[in-house]
Amino acid sequence: MHSDCSHPASKPPSPPSQNTPPIPVLPPTYTGEQRRDEGVARIAAARKAHVIRLCRTMLLILLRQQEATADDLRAEYVLPAGVHPNIVGAAFQKLKRAGLIRMTGMEISQRAARHAGINRVWTLTDRIGAEHWLAQNPEPTEPEV
Repeated sequence: MHSDCSHPASKPPSPPSQNTPPIPVLPPTYTGEQRRDEGVARIAAARKAHVIRLCRTMLLILLRQQEATADDLRAEYVLPAGVHPNIVGAAFQKLKRAGLIRMTGMEISQRAARHAGINRVWTLTDRIGAEHWLAQNPEPTEPEV
């Protein structure tokens, strides 16, 4: 047996690279949900007209059919160039918080751009509330880039 063992486990760990950015330290109460919600709020504030249009489209889909996913929404509402697809989540969150939709399941996305990602399946919780929301939130007239 050799006394000069060069097994990788016997080597000390390498120091971090000089180019590695420091890992931010978040407060212990800062959750992934909070980070998601803050990001969604930023998108929704910057793209209000698109969020309203997406919400309207989703409610109209759900008034026609029992369940729908982001694939259904994206088939009817084509995002303009320069609008990040994460805005779709802002619309779902807005409708969920309004108590108009709820998640009933999950399925694999059929859109090639989603690379077989998971979609939530949504259903209406309040048909009359959805119709009222549509009446209170007409199609935005201002163009939004």
